[in-house]
Amino acid sequence: MDNAESDEVWDYIVIGGGLTGLGMAALLSFEGSRVLLVEKESEVGGRSRTTQKKGFILDEKPYHLLKFGWKNPLNDVLRAMKHENYRRIMIHPIRHYHLYLGKEETKKLKPNLYEQSKLKYFKQGWISVPRNINQMRKSDYFGVWKLIRIFTSGFKCTYEDMCDKSLQEFNESKKMNETSAHYLKLAAGALMYCPYPDLVSAGEVLRAIKWSSKQPVLFGYPEGGWQTIIDRFVEVIQRNGKILLECESKQILFEENDENRIEGRVLITDKGKYQARNFVLALPPKRIPRLFEQENENLLDPEIRNFIDKLLPISGISMDIAVSNRPYKGRSLLYIENPDAYGIFLSNVEDSVAPPGKLLFTVFSPVHPDNIKDSDFLDKRITELKDRIYSMYPKLKENLEFERVKVHELVDNTFISTTQYKDIRPKTQIPGIDNCFLIGDYVSAYGWGEDIGFNSIWEAYRVLKERK
Repeated sequence: MDNAESDEVWDYIVIGGGLTGLGMAALLSFEGSRVLLVEKESEVGGRSRTTQKKGFILDEKPYHLLKFGWKNPLNDVLRAMKHENYRRIMIHPIRHYHLYLGKEETKKLKPNLYEQSKLKYFKQGWISVPRNINQMRKSDYFGVWKLIRIFTSGFKCTYEDMCDKSLQEFNESKKMNETSAHYLKLAAGALMYCPYPDLVSAGEVLRAIKWSSKQPVLFGYPEGGWQTIIDRFVEVIQRNGKILLECESKQILFEENDENRIEGRVLITDKGKYQARNFVLALPPKRIPRLFEQENENLLDPEIRNFIDKLLPISGISMDIAVSNRPYKGRSLLYIENPDAYGIFLSNVEDSVAPPGKLLFTVFSPVHPDNIKDSDFLDKRITELKDRIYSMYPKLKENLEFERVKVHELVDNTFISTTQYKDIRPKTQIPGIDNCFLIGDYVSAYGWGEDIGFNSIWEAYRVLKERK
């Protein structure tokens, strides 16, 4: 298929080889369609790729956990592709997340049953954050009566009432007490990576809390790391399809069909032209409009172009801390404030990411979009983050092999703000074009962060099956 003049017509061309594009292409290939996946980089995986250093496996994307573990829509894609030699990829559960209050604060509190079993961590200043009514009844800090305003006032509001209101506006209008406002901010941070009440959508926060309260686990991490999932998708795609690497997509050529409707027919790349009956775009959104440029106009819906132009991403700082032994045994997600950051002893969850007997601690600190290009702010935040982590866990610094610090202007494409909530994001089928579809973490699908992209696979798949 390297011949630019080939008459071969693919059932689907999927443009973009990140995890969402791979999952979509694998699902279509598994059900018998002939799929061509086009990726401009030299390897697939996008922001889910990994790198190795001194035997440690480091995720290129920070805070790369599967929300709700085996209940995540990406795991649904994996389970949908069972075959005679199928081996399930285990998703290690992360059942709790803890908030650091400090030793003096926890001395004033009564530990719940779970905290009594982990009394050492409770005495060191950590409390478990409850996710449902039963857990709240047992919590001293986030008890039901302290959060009663959320239930008597907050949950009476519908998503439609509050999706375009910020969490700050919601707290002020509903007269949330300090504990309730604190709990809502933590939920926005841990579940949506958006701990900024002035920006984040209140309706989305409330929906995230309701949804998470019904899930058996909070997060998960794949057995063998993310490369295991990437390899599974590649193997399935190659059954009925092909992957083109180092192939940049330039333009889709459109024609009118017999019903006088516009359809994509040919993808022009720097390696040639490829024909398909359907096109699925799993590209970063900023690269999408140019594919629709024709001689005198752009065929992409103006509202989608306008949305992409104004798209506000999640940004932040990541730290990977590699340690020569295993002084800490925790498996929970750890949340600290001042500065806001989430950390996890990842090698205690999946031991293959570190050499035997060694420890990998990963941290992500979200950065307000106004500050991500301010070098002075970033330097200060990195210093604060290091000081805070090493003061709480001094043995990390004592046994340090290396640390890796990265600034990410784009972690996920969509910050769930009052102008980017689900109902305002573009739908998967592009208006006015019969056979072009969008998938990714910026379309109108449920979820927060990368889970939007994983759910968009199913949104597109359902539309495609209805069209057949």
